[in-house]
Amino acid sequence: MLEQLLGALGDDIDIQRIIQLVDDLWDDREKIVKTANMIWENRERLESVIDYVSENQDRLESVVHYISENRDYLDGVIHFLQEHKDDLTRLIQRLPEILAGAGEGIHAAGEGAMYAGRLLTGEDASSLNVFELTAKAALALEHTRVELEHVAHMLQNLGHQIENIYIPSVEPKYIEVLGMKVVAGLDIHESSLADDVAEHFAQAADRLSTISDRFEDTAVRLRDLGQSLVNTGAKMHVLGAQLQRGGSVLQAWEEDDAALTRAMRIDIPSEPDLKAIRKLEKEVEKERKALAKEIERIRKERQKSAKKHAKKGTTRKRTTRTRTTKTKTTKTRTTKRRKS
Repeated sequence: MLEQLLGALGDDIDIQRIIQLVDDLWDDREKIVKTANMIWENRERLESVIDYVSENQDRLESVVHYISENRDYLDGVIHFLQEHKDDLTRLIQRLPEILAGAGEGIHAAGEGAMYAGRLLTGEDASSLNVFELTAKAALALEHTRVELEHVAHMLQNLGHQIENIYIPSVEPKYIEVLGMKVVAGLDIHESSLADDVAEHFAQAADRLSTISDRFEDTAVRLRDLGQSLVNTGAKMHVLGAQLQRGGSVLQAWEEDDAALTRAMRIDIPSEPDLKAIRKLEKEVEKERKALAKEIERIRKERQKSAKKHAKKGTTRKRTTRTRTTKTKTTKTRTTKRRKS
């Protein structure tokens, strides 16, 4: 029956080749079964690939078209790889060593970033808190503002007091009696010690208030700077941990797979909790508001004092008061001598 089947296929059939093919298939039957099982187990993935190819047929055609148009460039790349295959081989052989060195540097950079973050956030007991420094500097400026306002108020009051000081002067008043000038009274004048001194002192006080306002702007910027640095420190803490993990992963390339797995499982911490800084921020803000109220109170007292002084008329250029005192006059007799 086999001879009849082979005879029906014709004279062009190579019997020996068919026998060899059957033998090869029998020898590789385990591989064929394994391949069939793998295809069956991954049939869903294969269906996804087929669907993707079907849905993205235009893109794949574009890729093929791009390769076709740039085949000269690709040929150049292949030619370069063929010419430098020995160098590339040495590079690939040394790649784990190179990656390990790079990983060590990245890991060290991560440690430095975390240390800088702790310095800025003040997490380390031996480190400084940048926000605390800037906040205290800002509060020092606010206290300086209060003192400047006190000095300004004092200068304004001093000007008012000096302007209210009068210097008396006496001037005799004469009348003419029998051709002779006789003192008939005294004119007592009172003049201000200094003209417009209150205005000059008030201008100096206003300049001090202007300087105080500039200190306020500087204090606000100091607090903002401290807050920005603290936030930067928190982010640097996370960045440092990420760099450490990346460096550890690169270093693990030179070791076994277990080391690589351990390196990839390094946890990345979240941003540190800044409860202490937030608490300090509230305390600083509370004290700042109290100082601002004190400054506002002093300025209102200055305005009230200036209005009171203006009502008294102390802003005039010269104030003179005159009082006349009468004196008694005596009569004189003239005795004529007779000639003897």
